Amino acid sequence: MTNIIIHGVLGKIYGNRHKLKVRRMSEIIPAINANNPGFKDTILSCFKSNIDYCFVDPKEPNKRYKRPEEILQKQPPKEIHIVPSIVGAGAVALIGGGLLLAGAGALVGGAVGGFLVSLGISLTLQGVAMLLFPTDDPQQQKTESKIDTSSYIFSNRANNAVQGFPVPLVYGEIRVGSNIISTNIVSEDMG
Repeated sequence: MTNIIIHGVLGKIYGNRHKLKVRRMSEIIPAINANNPGFKDTILSCFKSNIDYCFVDPKEPNKRYKRPEEILQKQPPKEIHIVPSIVGAGAVALIGGGLLLAGAGALVGGAVGGFLVSLGISLTLQGVAMLLFPTDDPQQQKTESKIDTSSYIFSNRANNAVQGFPVPLVYGEIRVGSNIISTNIVSEDMG
């Protein structure tokens, strides 16, 4: 049995505590919806109005499950909390707030008015920048594996680095192996 504790507005409407037998995390919302009709529709309308809810395991409070693919096949813990998460208002709110601040600063005048106008303009520009250049979720960088390029230039085995590998930065004296980033051989006639 899994104890499900719902926080926020959903907890007030559909009850704070539920004890259900579910095999996967993806069965939690349909199980609550089976006992409390309309729960699924309400949580979906909350998501559409920028009110996000996270599944939080109290034993791992820093681990949050926001995307469905993260929780589809995961076994549920003994206790899970469904809590509202803080989400920004977005670019449109920044533009609107910036215009209001700039207008209020123009009405107030003086040093405080100038500050409010500057703040309003900067918020408006930030909102426009957010609309023009949406942020993407960072992708995990994939590094290439070392390519075995046998070289007879050096007496030791090849230690060439390929693109994407980190270059170590060391302060002080330390004795470590090296990665050759670039080499150049020039043949000249010495005669």
